[in-house]
Amino acid sequence: MKRTKKGRKIWIPITVLMLFVFCIPSAALEAEEEAQAAFTDIYAAVDADTRTALEQLGLEEISYESLLELSPRTVITELLNLITGKMTEPLRALGLVCAFLALQAVLSSFLQEKGDLQTAFSLFSTLFITVTLLVPVTQSMVAAFSAMQLSADFMLTYIPAFAGIIAMSGKPLTSAAYSSVMVGISNLLSEINLRVLLPMIQVFFLFHLLSAIQEKQSFNGLTSFFKKTVQIVLGFAATVFTGLLTLKGALASSGDSVSVKGVKMLVGSAVPIVGGALSEGYTTVLGSIALIKNTVGVFGILVIALMQIPVMMDLLLWYIGIYFTAAIAEMLGQTQVKKLLDGIASTVSLVNTLVLFMAFLWIVSTGIILQFRG
Repeated sequence: MKRTKKGRKIWIPITVLMLFVFCIPSAALEAEEEAQAAFTDIYAAVDADTRTALEQLGLEEISYESLLELSPRTVITELLNLITGKMTEPLRALGLVCAFLALQAVLSSFLQEKGDLQTAFSLFSTLFITVTLLVPVTQSMVAAFSAMQLSADFMLTYIPAFAGIIAMSGKPLTSAAYSSVMVGISNLLSEINLRVLLPMIQVFFLFHLLSAIQEKQSFNGLTSFFKKTVQIVLGFAATVFTGLLTLKGALASSGDSVSVKGVKMLVGSAVPIVGGALSEGYTTVLGSIALIKNTVGVFGILVIALMQIPVMMDLLLWYIGIYFTAAIAEMLGQTQVKKLLDGIASTVSLVNTLVLFMAFLWIVSTGIILQFRG
C-alpha cells in the first residue's frame, strides 16, 4: 500500500511534466502556423506596385531576416531613382510654362498697357497655363487619393491579422484596444476620403482658379481660411487619435503584463520540481511570438510608407516647381499668372498634407503598439 502511494506521488509530477512538455511545443507550432497564414493574407493585400517596390528592396516575403538585412544604401538608391523618375513630367510642363512666360513678357512690351488687347492676352495666358498644368497636376492628385484609398483597404486586411498576432504574443487586451480603434478609424477614413476630401479639394481649387481669372472678386481670404482650418482640424484629429490609442494601449499592456505574470506564477507554483522550467518555456514561446509581432509590425509600416512616399514625392516636386515658376512670373511682372500658380501650389500642398496625415495615422498607430513591451 505504501509502495502504491509512493508510486502515485512519483507518477503525478511526471504526468504533469509530460503534459506541459508536449503542450508548449504544440502551442508554439500552432502559433507559427497561424502567423504564416497571417503573413500570406497580409502580403496578398499589398497592391502590385507596392509589391514590386518590396521586391526591389529584397523583401519578397515577410521575414525577420530580410527586414534585418535591408540595406540603407538600397533604400537611398531606390529613393533617388523614384525622384529622378518623378521629375520628368514637372520639368516638361513647367519648362513649357516658363518659356511661354518669357514670350509673353516680350510681347507685352509691345502692347498698350491696360488695353483690351492686353486684357485678352492676359486671359489667354491664364487659360494656357491652366490647360498646361491642369492635366498632369490633376493626375498626381488623383494618384494621391488612390494611394490613400489603397492604404485604407490594406489596413482593413492588416489590422485583424496583426491584432491576432498581438493576441498570440500574450497581449489579448492590447490586441482588442488596437483593433477597436484602428478598424473604426479605417472605415471612417475610407468613407471620408471619397465623400468629403475629394469634393473639398475640387472646390478649393475652383476658388483659386476663379480668383486668378477675374480680378473683381477675390477668394484668397476664403481659401486661406479654408486651408488653415483643414490643417488645424487634421492636427487636432491626429493628437486626439494618437492620445486615445496611447492611453488605451498603455492600460491594456499593463493588464496583459499582470495576466502573463499570473500565469507564470501559477505554473511555477502549481507544478512541483519542474514548475520553474515550464514557466521559462512559456516565456520563451511568448518571446518568439513577440518577435513575429514586431516583424509584422515593421513590415506593415514599410508597406504604408512605400504606398505613400511616391505620391508625396511627386506632389512635393510639383509644389517646388510651381512655386519656382510663380517666382519667375512675379519677376516678369505677370501678377495674374503668379496668383494662379500660387493657387495651384496651395492646392497641391493641401493634398500632400492629407497624404501625410493618413500615413502618420497608420505608421504612428503601429509604432505605438510596438513600443509596449509588457
